[in-house]
Amino acid sequence: MKNRYLLLFLLTMISGWAAAQTPWNLKGKLADSSGIAIPNASVMLLDTKDSTLIEFSTSGTNGEFSFKKLPLHAYILRITHLSFSEYEALVNKPDLGTIRLKAKGNDLNEVIVKGEKAPVTMRHDTVEFNADSFKTRPNATVEELLKRLPGVEVESDGTVKAHGKEVQRILVDGKEFFGTDPKMATKNLAAEAIKAVQLFDRKSEQSRFSGVDDGTREKTINLELKEDFKKGIFGTGSAGYGSQHRYAGRLNLNRFAKDQQFSLVGTLNNINQQGFTMNDYFNFSSINSSGGGGMSGGGTRTTSVQGGSGSINGVPVNMGGQTSAGFVNSGSGGLNFYQQLNKKTKIDGNYLINNTNSTVDKHLDKENYLESGNYKSLQNSNTTNKNLNHRLSFNLEHQLDSVNTIRWTNTASLTNSNFQTSSLTQTYGTGGNLRNEGNRINQYAGDAYSLNSNFALRHRFAKKGRTLTANLIFGLNNDQRSGVINALNQYFDTNTADTTLQNDSQKNGKINYGLTTFYTEPLSKRSFLEANYSYQKNLNNTNREVYDIKGERSTLNNQLSNTYDNQYYYHRGGLSYRYVGNQINISTGLNVQEATLVGRFPRTETSLNRSFGNLLPNLRIRYDLANSRNLNFNYETSVNQPSLTQLQPIINNTDPLNITIGNPNLRPEYNHSFSLNYFSFNTTRFRNFFGNAFLTYTTNKISSSQSVNEQLVTTTQSVNVPNAIQGNTFIGFGSPIQRIKGMRVNANLGVTYNRGISIINNAENRTNTVATTLGTRLDYRNDTKFDVNAGANLSLNQTQYSLQSAMNQNYLTQRYTLDANWNLTQTWSIGSSVNYQVLTGNNYNQKIPIWNASITKYILKNNVGEIKLSAIDLLNRNVVINRSAQVNYYQEERVTSLARYFLLTFTYSLKNKAGMGGNNRRNGPQMIRFN
Repeated sequence: MKNRYLLLFLLTMISGWAAAQTPWNLKGKLADSSGIAIPNASVMLLDTKDSTLIEFSTSGTNGEFSFKKLPLHAYILRITHLSFSEYEALVNKPDLGTIRLKAKGNDLNEVIVKGEKAPVTMRHDTVEFNADSFKTRPNATVEELLKRLPGVEVESDGTVKAHGKEVQRILVDGKEFFGTDPKMATKNLAAEAIKAVQLFDRKSEQSRFSGVDDGTREKTINLELKEDFKKGIFGTGSAGYGSQHRYAGRLNLNRFAKDQQFSLVGTLNNINQQGFTMNDYFNFSSINSSGGGGMSGGGTRTTSVQGGSGSINGVPVNMGGQTSAGFVNSGSGGLNFYQQLNKKTKIDGNYLINNTNSTVDKHLDKENYLESGNYKSLQNSNTTNKNLNHRLSFNLEHQLDSVNTIRWTNTASLTNSNFQTSSLTQTYGTGGNLRNEGNRINQYAGDAYSLNSNFALRHRFAKKGRTLTANLIFGLNNDQRSGVINALNQYFDTNTADTTLQNDSQKNGKINYGLTTFYTEPLSKRSFLEANYSYQKNLNNTNREVYDIKGERSTLNNQLSNTYDNQYYYHRGGLSYRYVGNQINISTGLNVQEATLVGRFPRTETSLNRSFGNLLPNLRIRYDLANSRNLNFNYETSVNQPSLTQLQPIINNTDPLNITIGNPNLRPEYNHSFSLNYFSFNTTRFRNFFGNAFLTYTTNKISSSQSVNEQLVTTTQSVNVPNAIQGNTFIGFGSPIQRIKGMRVNANLGVTYNRGISIINNAENRTNTVATTLGTRLDYRNDTKFDVNAGANLSLNQTQYSLQSAMNQNYLTQRYTLDANWNLTQTWSIGSSVNYQVLTGNNYNQKIPIWNASITKYILKNNVGEIKLSAIDLLNRNVVINRSAQVNYYQEERVTSLARYFLLTFTYSLKNKAGMGGNNRRNGPQMIRFN
């Protein structure tokens, strides 16, 4: 009998549990007192325990709303509308029938002190998130807020991606904030200061002025500030010290108002944290760009880094996924300002300074492929680099009258650099025997400066849509460096050796100027014609002098020294037709470009004079399928000119075992680029889906031709090859898990394909590379008490070589992450993160677990003080490994990097008096009612 009762009890419990798990649909209809349907009302389902948001929707044109697949239990239903009084009730049945809302007016029985705002709204192509609906921890930055938004991802280096695309610009109240570096805003502004996050594709500046959409877009986030934070001063300051004499400090102060913005930031640390992003590094540094301006208007810098961090001119730059390579001491500071002087004039700008001192110890294992077999090279190197960089930006906009506006933009930079590298390189033949060995020490020091200015005049005619824009462009770049090359090379097959001891000095200068004009003519209410014309001229000169040193005697090396002057100028003009509809936007056009290159080599008494003509068609189509779905197709053509370094026939023997030489016969690359993008966002379910596809076909691709002699000394020269193809596709999906409150899943799949050609000892080597990535992430957030996210990412790289099929490469990179934070009490929290990487392929297996942990104590009123103890790399396993398969080689880099250390940090948040009254823990939407 007891067993029967026990069985009956268990069956009852199971049935009750099953009933609780059975999904049900909740529906209703909104109408006013006369029965007329109410559309566009905000309808929210809240948890009965703590009033947190569970589901959100809006009423349709007939006033109906619904929520699907809900767990069967009671909810708080809250309905808001601008024209009606708020409605709130406890609901526990599927069909609510018709709910009649009372019109606002003389209803004195209810006073709403604070209104409710929808968590997510969609305005045409802009997704707006109500920041208070997404909870963050005390003293959190905007970066943490962005991590909680559907469709937004923040990588470990601070790079922000939205719907699969990198965010290129972050605005504050619609105004520029430290130029084009999004990290300056995400890492320095407080999350509690943000009222709304607006995500959109920003039109080009020309489109915003003319009102004619040219289809050009830039992924942008605008941070709308709360009114309280537009008064007084707010910011944070932190200082930390730890084991191994590690230290870190950060300061940011902000003062925002309607017509004024001021921000001050600063960092100082020796824990490999860079103050700025890679884009800012490039803007700062030009000294080691090997000669400045190419024909395309600046020196060509190419950086290829796979799987983590990289090094540019010896400066570690974090590319995502790992901490920076090597050991870096850095200090940085910046000032950003915006001022509306009067109704017609406004100015803005910023100043940035960055000082880095880095040391990088690297081991390189490289497999090179020849038609007759492969050979291997090993290199151990030590590089130190000191860089002091300044960058200044200043912009002025003035409205001359109701139809004429001028805008003047300026950027300037100054760089001082000291660079030293020492290395030992050993090359082994096909039989594994040592063929040559090279010891070298290179030392360089130098300075560089640049100035770029753009003056734009814009005129609106009386006829709507008719506009004229003229831009005057001027640029000045100059860098100079000098150094010493000291190398000893031994060739074991011939039992010979040679030494190189040289003084090397180089000066590079560039001046460019030009004119660009746009004229738009309306053909009808929705169609426009645009005519454009551009002229630009680049004047480049380089002077390299190399002296061989023997004892106290210096002799000019005529083979390595050279003076090169060139002029590159082009005329480009064309017409574009644009149709702007309610749902579809079409732009198509054709440009004609005629370019001329005139070069002179005084030392060799040679010259070149070449002309290039190109037709450049384009087509852009944007189709808005619905308020939250759109499809974009782009076809563009472009010309990439070879750089000055690639053109000038000068031998570069910085590494005597790997020599490079320019090629004055290079032709420009011609690119056909296709892209297709789809985006969908469900504001009621917080579900997002996006897909991107991109393909570029290049003719006259600039590739490399390598010649390897019997001593395995490699000489490389740039050459044109017939064609190359590069393509990628990426899809992503994100959705909350309905049955588990606070749980969200994201998944993505990407495929990249590259087909290239290189020349090795006059033999053609075709390389095909397919890289496939698969990733997923689960996020769970329980109010402000607990949040955890776990992710897995698999990346398979497959490379095939026509010259040596036996050396085809297949390697897999697995990355698993776990990040958890738990607020134990109102004043105590703990956190832990694990980054576990597994690198396998071709008889290779490497596992790298990185474990970090922290404990935090919040102190002082409103938790404005924070004491945090951090443990970095508890297992002491950090090492940076970069693997890459290129056109004729496979290589792996291992860089000794900062490993286990402990850091104790104190952070203080300065809040203005208005902001102090707020709830900095973001406990969600609040409403005060009086009945």
